[in-house]
Amino acid sequence: MESLLSISITHKMYGWSKWGGATQGLVKEELDEWYCQVCGEKQTKTLPSYMIPMDLTQRDFARVCSDCKAKAKVTKVVIFWDLLRIVKAV
Repeated sequence: MESLLSISITHKMYGWSKWGGATQGLVKEELDEWYCQVCGEKQTKTLPSYMIPMDLTQRDFARVCSDCKAKAKVTKVVIFWDLLRIVKAV
């Protein structure tokens, strides 16, 4: 516990990674549920999740549910923003 107190708050603020990794004493909570980043529906941890690229560079990905992945496959959508327009329009 003593080592956690010796780390400065600035180091903790900028030590957090973009993908949620915990460094230097920051703790990530494990939840039993997650939300689809397209439709916003709550999903349990036991249901499968799929990754869809945010853009054509395929550097960042969004986590989507089975229903949204099926809509992407049927409409032949390959990026997140196009899928978001289709799902939110319905």
